[in-house]
Amino acid sequence: MDELAQLFTILAEPVRLRLLGLLSSGELCVCKLFPALGLPQSTVSRHLGILRQAKIVAARRKGTWVHYRLTRESWPAAWSELLEAAIAAATIEHTRQSSILSVYNEADSEKVSGIES
Repeated sequence: MDELAQLFTILAEPVRLRLLGLLSSGELCVCKLFPALGLPQSTVSRHLGILRQAKIVAARRKGTWVHYRLTRESWPAAWSELLEAAIAAATIEHTRQSSILSVYNEADSEKVSGIES
């Protein structure tokens, strides 16, 4: 039960959920993650450290940057279904927000170029 409570504590942070959603597509460099989240690199690294300590993600250094990936194979059985559901929800939310942003960006670029409907 304590493990489950620990997982809920980890997933209670929206930044960590967003990180899981981004990492669901595969290994990513922290240099790609912090701009995608719009947060300082130090903040993103701190949250990745928490996920790494819980063995939800693994890190691999390549030059000066660290690359992260999900470690589904090492998740406790009690966590797997909850993590997969959280990742799916975070991925859907990220896609939805990206779609909304692209609509706003298109509208802004039309205004700048003088094309208004």
